Amino acid sequence: RRSVVVQMALAYQQPSGLSFVADSLGLMLSGRAHSHGDLPPGRAWRVAMGLSCATYLLPALIWQRWARPGMAALFVLVTICSTLSDAVRFDRNIVRSVDRVVGAVALSSSCVINSTTAANTMLCIGAVATSLWWLQASRAATGKPQYLLIHCIWHLWGALAVCIVTEFVQQQQ
Repeated sequence: RRSVVVQMALAYQQPSGLSFVADSLGLMLSGRAHSHGDLPPGRAWRVAMGLSCATYLLPALIWQRWARPGMAALFVLVTICSTLSDAVRFDRNIVRSVDRVVGAVALSSSCVINSTTAANTMLCIGAVATSLWWLQASRAATGKPQYLLIHCIWHLWGALAVCIVTEFVQQQQ
């Protein structure tokens, strides 16, 4: 049993890279919520979250442009799953798990396809690392509005990172 001081310290501690990965894997498989509860009253946050989820359509368009219809379809699925999980907010662990697994598959697949050289692999790793930083920051947020704003940025940054890396790499082919 942990002391109250240790529990408080753990609650405010920023996770290290490894603990963040382990925690993320646990959240992915369990579907546990990592947010700060329900959205604030009103539709504005749902609309903002829905629009940020819709940014995953951008990688779908980029992959379609480069004749990768399977990847385009995968990012359309990411958009749907993310919207159901984060904007519609189905309170079901399975919805969150599917969202996280589909997102991880899409991001991993993008990295594999775009890792055509050592330099491009490093570019992919950098894009993933900066994207995950925003996810970690949203989980560490101190309140609902801060969480929602940073989580919207995580969606936007992640989508743009995939687009930029994919466009850059695929132009080299």
